[in-house]
Parts: sequence; structure tokens; C-alpha cells
Amino acid sequence: MLITKCSFSTEVVHMQSLLSVILNAKGIVVICAGISVAAGIPDFRSKQRIPGFPELAQRKLKDMFQISMITASTTVLRFWVLPTLSSYFIQDQTQRPLFGRFYASLAQKSEDSQPTLFHKLLKTLDDCGKLVRVYTQNIDGLELKAGLSTYHRTCPQNVLQPLRCIPLHGTLQYLYCQSCHAVEGIKVHQDGLMQGIFPSCGTCHRKQESRSMAGKRVQSVPMMVPDVILYGQEHPDAQRIAEFQTQDLSGAPIIDVLLVVGTGMHVLGTQRMIRDFARQVRQSRRPSDPSPCVIYLNLDFKQQKKWESTFDLWVQADCQLVANAMLNALKDEGVKRQKSLADPDLVVPDEVGGVE
Repeated sequence: MLITKCSFSTEVVHMQSLLSVILNAKGIVVICAGISVAAGIPDFRSKQRIPGFPELAQRKLKDMFQISMITASTTVLRFWVLPTLSSYFIQDQTQRPLFGRFYASLAQKSEDSQPTLFHKLLKTLDDCGKLVRVYTQNIDGLELKAGLSTYHRTCPQNVLQPLRCIPLHGTLQYLYCQSCHAVEGIKVHQDGLMQGIFPSCGTCHRKQESRSMAGKRVQSVPMMVPDVILYGQEHPDAQRIAEFQTQDLSGAPIIDVLLVVGTGMHVLGTQRMIRDFARQVRQSRRPSDPSPCVIYLNLDFKQQKKWESTFDLWVQADCQLVANAMLNALKDEGVKRQKSLADPDLVVPDEVGGVE
């Protein structure tokens, strides 16, 4: 099956088809990454520079998301089960201050940033009752700022359906102890992190004090680290994320549109998720319905051959421009519905508004 490609600026017919699909959707799942670039949050696979970090001039930001950045300490090694590590940072203990300063700055940047048009689109789709779930690879927390109920490990274990946004790679707003799973807000430790000082876990510290008072052997207290998933790290929330996905793939509620946005689809877990939802979406659609139901929205598509049996439509465009068009279309649809409710005898045209 060939993937239909459309450019936002030229293929108006396909864009109107996309808008029509969104307007007529009963349930939408969004899998996304990079939707915060317009808010000033960098794309971590690029060589985009961050002011104040000349050390990163010749590196990709992805290098700052290696587990080896924080495993040079024997204290941490005692508490983590590590896979084989190949990063050149592993033996360089001078990198830890850089790591702390980087995450503190990134957390502050996220705190200061505001949701983009695409975040607002997600919230609008939720308000319209069309959004089933957002699985985001972003770690900035702007979905929560936009008003989407967002999962975190501190959520009650029995909560599944009410949460709209599932961060696949954690969040910058917290620090996390890999030993006892305690969580603390990052803001109170911001100054220390800017100096490369990671706080020790208070919960583990109190536990070791109790052991000392009981005359038991005292173990090292681990430091807390940013609550984000690093390359080479076992995912602590894998089971919970799988529960959300199982719920969404159960067929209730109906999911008839999958929108994949901004991600390069390099992570194996994300690849599996996309394929699972694509199959579910096709099972939910009528065989006679020719409209695209599995859509990829990104400026480039480097693995088309690999994905040609998965996607129906590639929209080659900036996601913020598409979000603007969708928001306008949803607004027009809302106005038409209000007119229809005010005057039941009024015939309102069904065409989708033009692309701006």
C-alpha cells in the first residue's frame, strides 16, 4: 500500500481530507514528539544549541540522555542494574556537574514555556470528546499546562481512563530515587543541580538512620536523579504504560483515527505502539470507508519503505500550521452546530473550512 503524501502549502484537497477525518472522528489516539519546539524546547535528536552550554557545541543533545552520565558514582551503581554501556561519558566523572546543570536549565525552560498551538489542539479535541489518549515522548510537561490530565508515577494505581496524556519518557518536573521510588519536585533542588549537586534520597537516608539505630549494617544512600527515561535505562513505568495501552486497544472506547506527530519513530517501544494502534484503528473502520485513518504528520519521513503498510497519509508540514487549521475547522464546526441548535430548520453546509 502506497502512502499518500501531501504538502501543507500545496495539497489543499488532501489537507481538507485530513481536517474532515478529524472532524468526523469518534476517537483519536495521538502519538507525538517534538510538538514543543515552537515553545522554545529543543529537539533532542538535533544539533540545536542551548545557550550557556559551550560543552555541547560538537555533540547532539541526545548525548545528555545517556544513563552513563550519572553512573560513574559507586553509590549509584549499588542500586541500579545496568545494561552494557558504550557511551564515552561512562568513566568521566566531570560530566555529572554538566548533567545536573543541563537538567536544571531544561526544567526551568519548561517551567517558563507556554503550550503551543498543537497542545491547544489536543486540549480542544479532549473538550470535544474526540481525544482518547495522547502518548507523548516529550518530557516538558506542557500537555499538563494545556489542561490535559497527565499520568505520573504518583497517580493512584487504579486510575486508567480519566488520564488523557501518558508521558512515555518521564517528566522534568520531578527527581526520582531508583532504589525506593520516592519522588520529589525538582524546583527545591534547582540551585544545587545548577552546581552539579544531586540530592541524596531523604527516604533512603531515614531508612539507613533507622538501621544504624537498630545496630544493623548501614548501606550507601543513593542520589536522586531527574525523573526521565535515559538511553540504556530500564523503564520503571513500563508495566503501567502497558496497562494504558491494553485499555485503549480493548475496543472501548472506539478508536478510529491514529495521528502520529513529530516523532522519528526510532524507539522500538514507540514503533510497536504505532503498529498496534494502526491495526486497532483499521478494525474499527468500515471497509467501505476510503478516508485515511492512520496519519503521519512531520516535515520529513526517512523510513517510508518500512512504514508503507502502516500509514495511509503523510502530511509533510509543520505541526503548528496544521494545528492552526484544525483549530479553525473545529471552531467553524462549533459555530455551525450552535446555529443548528438555535434553528433546527436551518440547513448548514457540511464542507470543511479552507486551510489558512
